[in-house]
Amino acid sequence: MNEYKKLQEKIAKEVEKEEQAKNRKKALIKQANDLKRKASTKRKIEKGRAFEMFERQLTGMQEETYPHVLEKFLKYVF
Repeated sequence: MNEYKKLQEKIAKEVEKEEQAKNRKKALIKQANDLKRKASTKRKIEKGRAFEMFERQLTGMQEETYPHVLEKFLKYVF
C-alpha cells in the first residue's frame, strides 16, 4: 500500500510539473507577442515621423500632427 501512495505522489508531482511547464510556455508566448506588438507600434511611429519629415520637405514647414490624426493616417496607409 505504501508503494501505491508513493506512486500516486510521483504522478501528482509530474502532473504539477507539466502544468508549470505549460504556464511557463504561455508566459513566454505572451512575452513574445508583447515584443512583436511593441516593435510594430515603434515601426508605425517611425513611419509617422518619416511622413512628417517628408511633409516638411514638400511644404517647407511642418504642421502640428496630433496623435489621433496620425493614427487615422497610419490606419489608412496600412
